[in-house]
Amino acid sequence: MIDFVILVLGASGIVGQIVLLREFIITFSGNELSIGVILANWVVLEAIGSFLIGRMIDRSRFRLAIFLILTLIFSVGLPTMVYLVRIIKSLIQPVPGVGLGLSSIVYLSLLLLLPVSLIHGGLFTVVCRLYADRKGVVGPAGGRVYFLETGGTIIGGIILSFLLIPLLSSFRIALIIAIINLLTLSLYIGRGRIPLLAATAVSLLFYISPLATKIEAISIRKRFFNQKVVFYRDSYYGNVAVTRRAEQQAFYVNGVPIFTSPYPDITFVEEFVHLPLLFKDRIEDVLIISGGTGGIISELLKYHPRKIDYVELDPLLITAVRDLADSLTERELSDPKVKIHNLDGRLFLLRTRDSYDLILIGLSAPTDLQINRLFTDEFYRLARYRLRPDGIIVLYLPGSLTYLSRELKMINRSIINTLRSVFDHLFVIPGDYNLIVASPQLNLSSEPLDPLIKRFYERPIPTRLLTEGHIRYRFGSIWQDWFWSELEGVRAQKNLDLHPMAMLYTLEYWSAARARWVENLLKRIESVGPLLIPITLVVVGIIILLNLLFGCINQRRGIILAIFTTGMAGMVFQLILIMGFQILYGYVYFMVSLLITAMMAGMAIGSWWATRLVERGRVRRRVLFFIDLAVLSYPLLLIGVILILKGCGSGLLSQISFLLLAIAAGGLIGLQFPIGNSLLLQDQSQIGATVGSLYGADLLGGWLGGIGGSLILFPIGGLISTLLIVAAIKAITVLTLLR
Repeated sequence: MIDFVILVLGASGIVGQIVLLREFIITFSGNELSIGVILANWVVLEAIGSFLIGRMIDRSRFRLAIFLILTLIFSVGLPTMVYLVRIIKSLIQPVPGVGLGLSSIVYLSLLLLLPVSLIHGGLFTVVCRLYADRKGVVGPAGGRVYFLETGGTIIGGIILSFLLIPLLSSFRIALIIAIINLLTLSLYIGRGRIPLLAATAVSLLFYISPLATKIEAISIRKRFFNQKVVFYRDSYYGNVAVTRRAEQQAFYVNGVPIFTSPYPDITFVEEFVHLPLLFKDRIEDVLIISGGTGGIISELLKYHPRKIDYVELDPLLITAVRDLADSLTERELSDPKVKIHNLDGRLFLLRTRDSYDLILIGLSAPTDLQINRLFTDEFYRLARYRLRPDGIIVLYLPGSLTYLSRELKMINRSIINTLRSVFDHLFVIPGDYNLIVASPQLNLSSEPLDPLIKRFYERPIPTRLLTEGHIRYRFGSIWQDWFWSELEGVRAQKNLDLHPMAMLYTLEYWSAARARWVENLLKRIESVGPLLIPITLVVVGIIILLNLLFGCINQRRGIILAIFTTGMAGMVFQLILIMGFQILYGYVYFMVSLLITAMMAGMAIGSWWATRLVERGRVRRRVLFFIDLAVLSYPLLLIGVILILKGCGSGLLSQISFLLLAIAAGGLIGLQFPIGNSLLLQDQSQIGATVGSLYGADLLGGWLGGIGGSLILFPIGGLISTLLIVAAIKAITVLTLLR
């Protein structure tokens, strides 16, 4: 029965982690960097829990009671935290429409994860002690529990990905996990199980009662500041919600407002469509990548194009638009000229054989890697290949007609530099949002304003905002001269897939309005960028030299340091696999649980193999050395594979490669813990303390990897530099274990 308890513990951990992660993303409108912060806080709290409970459990005579109490806290805490994550924004910031800064993401996620992840970390050391007591083993106990828990993680991840997420909300999933834990606890306890069975029955009745439905509805309504929520569902790609006030509907994806209907922002819609098209006599074939409904398609149909291909990744968003269709969206989606493709925008460009007169990018500044994929050198080259020679690509960036901050200048300069490296002609229409038009051959900058005005009058296109005066104002030379003078001398790097500098500049812009200290930190980090690898190599070299000369790191410390740095490397590998998949394929929210589960599968294989070695008495220090050497080599392998996959398109085999890479990474991580635990363990009385310390070092390294990798290494160095730095850090422990 203890084996089954450990499996449930592992499954509960992964389900709780992913469920809370998805809820945090909606509440914080977070990008992939915030995923790193949240995962890092999860593991550091697990480390603290395992360390504290591990110190206590060996001395306690009430181990079973401690297990019971911790399981009850976890079971109640998970659905409670899901509820609090949903409503926290309305509690601390009662004004809707204002985002939370990065510092808020750090401390709020740490606080809200506390009752779940800290307790889950403590439960690991408790079941290690219970397992040792039941089975009468010492050395292999930590490895066996590690293996069983990881097996439960795999089972939980698969069930979550393919069954729970498509069918149930996060709150319902959390309640199911609570019920399963209570039932498992009641079966394991034996004596006194009647109260636990009663609690399980009450929980089950609560799950099917109208009260649970009402509580969840309250949490959803409070998430949107007491607006009437008429649609709220999760998909593989994220969350789609719709609020309604009178006739007006607002559509949200992962907590971010996308468009309103039937009364859109008419200023933006008309300017975004009609101002760039003043450069074109006519258009026949149009491609819209995201953000087409809610006015954009309606305005484009006034030009009577032959066809409009509208690419939107999440089919649930289109489902919501159709289910809640109004006069505007019904007209847009029912037009026979409009063809909807539920596909990633870059994947569509790779697969289609069509060419276009107009490509519209309906997303603004690259706030995350998914959006950033539409603002990189690689994407623009792909778009140019699908544009006709006189075709145009249109996008927009944040701007201002009064003051351009350093952050705004860097964002705009980075994207403009990237576009100019691909397109021969470029024109910017400055404003509160800067409209950017680029073309392979159409000379945009040389065309005088009067022919554009003439073209406007020759078209029988009804508009509510655009007039000759408005056009002359937006195209006025005064704004052109001012904009380019503001960008003069601004040095910003091109935006690349594997080095998304525009996302870093956007993060600085985002932080400037919400957390000034974060913005200042990012600026300092950005200035270090080119020196990042040399500085790392110098620091690593000094540490290695001091250790060789003075022996600062003894055998025990060397093992703990190896586990710590491997935990750090493992978290960075996990983040790089998530970010790398997002960079190459663009739908990581569908794959995040599978990638984490695949890594857990590798850890299960590695820990099983290592446990077998421990049981056979074949564990030596040199075994740990070779494993550490393999961990050092893995980032070099990962760099090579990602570069190969980057040029291979998006076939199924390429995407499966990421799962295999995750399994390989997990295998290396899983190998080290049981072997390190066996080398350090001295006697049975110290099982809890030793396992807790080593597990804590592993998870503390994971926290450092999550925070440092997501907020420092990846933003300033990009994917390749981050992996090279991890390899350099692992060189310290490899040389230490060699002595």
